[in-house]
Amino acid sequence: MRKYPGVEPHGNGYRYSLYRGWVNGKKTYDKIGGFKTAQAAYRARCEAIRQLQTNTYIEPNKQTVEKYLTEWLAARAVDGTRYNTIKQYRWLVNVHAIPHLGHLELQKLSAQHIREMYTKLLTREPKPLSGTSVKHLHHMLHGAFAEAVNMDLMAKNPTDAIKAPQANHYEHQVWTKEELERFLEAARNEQYFIAFFLLGMSGARKAEMCGLQWSDVDLDAQCVYIRQSMVEKKGGIRELEDTKTHRSKRPVELDPFTINELRHHKIRQAEEKLMMGSDYQDHDLVICRRDGTPAPYTTIHKQFKRAIKHAGVPDIRPHDLRHTHATLLFQLKVPTKLVSDRLGHSRTAVTEDTYTHVIKEQRTEVAGQFGEAIFGQSERLKKRG
Repeated sequence: MRKYPGVEPHGNGYRYSLYRGWVNGKKTYDKIGGFKTAQAAYRARCEAIRQLQTNTYIEPNKQTVEKYLTEWLAARAVDGTRYNTIKQYRWLVNVHAIPHLGHLELQKLSAQHIREMYTKLLTREPKPLSGTSVKHLHHMLHGAFAEAVNMDLMAKNPTDAIKAPQANHYEHQVWTKEELERFLEAARNEQYFIAFFLLGMSGARKAEMCGLQWSDVDLDAQCVYIRQSMVEKKGGIRELEDTKTHRSKRPVELDPFTINELRHHKIRQAEEKLMMGSDYQDHDLVICRRDGTPAPYTTIHKQFKRAIKHAGVPDIRPHDLRHTHATLLFQLKVPTKLVSDRLGHSRTAVTEDTYTHVIKEQRTEVAGQFGEAIFGQSERLKKRG
């Protein structure tokens, strides 16, 4: 009599036999191998029997993680997923996930396999992968394997048992209001000056401003409506896409100074359009080349760096104009909810996580102001002091 019913030696290990009943008019048995010990095979057999009894059994499949993730990526390319998101997924899958997990069978993938991958990525030499990137990898794999579970390709999602790694805290480089003003004055003669002005004064993302069309601008109401982004694709092709999230679609109110700059820019653009004549390609873009075509990010970046050098201000990225705008709003004591709405964040918590240091300083100042308001004129406390 066998110690473990339904288990037998197979190759260098063990396998179990599972009776699945009548399938397509004949008795069907599954023989599943690859177990190092008879006990491990027996436990797997018991779990398979339990799944059969609860109608959760997954038919054996030797599909590898590499094949599944490759097909999953292909599906993302046609289901409306944003181009930049797919670009990041490809990097995470092809450079990190497949080299570590690709050879494994999808149904044998365990939480331990994934945890070991995270550990190797976070500690590899000479350059570890950042905690933020590993966290993105974790969320991507969780979504991919959740889909596999729904398709009955896996019994459970192995990422459910693992905590996502902590993202790295990045200290944003920002300008003071004096530095922002000095930069904008130095950038006035640059072709894409209006781009820098709008980024600094609206807090919008670069892609959102480069995708802004005149039909989204209401000069009388002093407001622009963020509805799409300009995305640079392979081969330098630039196309409009919907904004990152539903909350990213938003109105952004502008100050009179910015509206005045927009009015002057619109006049200059109309003059250039007349000069170009039939060579002008009208895409209704606020920020564009002189011939009306989308502005290249490389040129915008080059002019941005040149203006920084001319202004003599600290070197930052164009995206840091967004962080500068938000930081200055907090310093002006604008409520977090209003800052979050203006930036187009999906949740207020995202704003709080991004600007933790600034918000902490603001809360400390509020606490001090409140204490001063209550006890600042107290004669009793003055005597104690």
